[in-house]
Amino acid sequence: MERGGSPSERFVEIRKYKSIYDVPYERDLNTRSFPGSHGAVFKAFSRSSHLFGSNRKVFAIKEIHLPDQRSRTRVEFEIQFLRECKHRNILGLEDAYEIEQKDWKNTIFLVTEPWAPTSLQIFFEFVARDDCEIAVMCPWYSPGSFQPWPEIIEQCIDGLQYLHEHDIRHKDLKPANVLLLNERTQGNAIGMRVILADLGVSKRLIHGAETSFHGTYSFLAPEQIEKTGSTHKSDIFSLGCCFAMVKAVVHAGKDGLISIENAAMGTDTCQFAKNLREVYEVLYSSVTFSASSPLELEFRSTLRVLVPEILTWDPQSRPDIVGVSRIFAEYKQKRNILRESSKTLILLVESLGKPKVTAIEVAADTSRQQLSDSISEVYKLARGRR
Repeated sequence: MERGGSPSERFVEIRKYKSIYDVPYERDLNTRSFPGSHGAVFKAFSRSSHLFGSNRKVFAIKEIHLPDQRSRTRVEFEIQFLRECKHRNILGLEDAYEIEQKDWKNTIFLVTEPWAPTSLQIFFEFVARDDCEIAVMCPWYSPGSFQPWPEIIEQCIDGLQYLHEHDIRHKDLKPANVLLLNERTQGNAIGMRVILADLGVSKRLIHGAETSFHGTYSFLAPEQIEKTGSTHKSDIFSLGCCFAMVKAVVHAGKDGLISIENAAMGTDTCQFAKNLREVYEVLYSSVTFSASSPLELEFRSTLRVLVPEILTWDPQSRPDIVGVSRIFAEYKQKRNILRESSKTLILLVESLGKPKVTAIEVAADTSRQQLSDSISEVYKLARGRR
């Protein structure tokens, strides 16, 4: 079903430097690196000719050791795909280079941006441990809040949709490959951006060509495990594994997360697909946390529809990424209506001279009302509190 096309058939530019001192990037020795299967990822700066280095850019450099030609081909594929991808939710490639010194033989360095030291996997681990470091690594997260989960879901969908629209399958979607960047901009009130990383085993879909089943075993789709097929919908299943973990956290906090991990990984098979029944038992057991607002209630309802749609054994029953996006678009539409209604309600309450009636009180008092009746009901409510 797919084939990437040998990178040797097209030129893959990899710069060569005689020694490490010629490399125009300087490793940040004050920041820890993150180990990978074939090397490590570390923070680095562009070297600067300015005295204080005020114009230095920050990068993530992936150091990849190449034990054989197959490994080199895999990296060349990753370079090829990263150079083609231009999207805010996909890791960007700045440069690729080798060092000719003997100590760095059979090693390629990928210079990517942005530097995002936190992944969804690390975030999950913080949540499961109640780790105090979460406040430093994830300043956009407030324990007990249902944010940033909707943003994570939305941006994962956006990033994967971009890849699939360009006939690229990720093939290794998992929490460790979903990076979470601390980014507060004018258009990003949450202050967090999702970046899909590690396209090393990605493939471009070519109908009629051979297929392959690489990826991280725990998150592989059933058809990949059984080697009966591997398509864009296999990515959808892997995405569903990530979303199932999000759903568990939203409904039951760290206890839910631990339970879903034990159900999927705490068995001999150590795999979501092989333990779908146990996973569903956790996902649809009693909810521990109650929704604190209509927005959260709507998000939970969306997850209740979305996760079983995409975390299914039969790939024919799974929606493609357009279908996944359509399901979540319904939530976004309702979210926007709720937000606009809340603004209207708050302004109305303030105009009635009740400044002590907070937005939370307004949301709580109106969560059981139809949106069409919300304004009139809160008007009566506010008048009664005078």
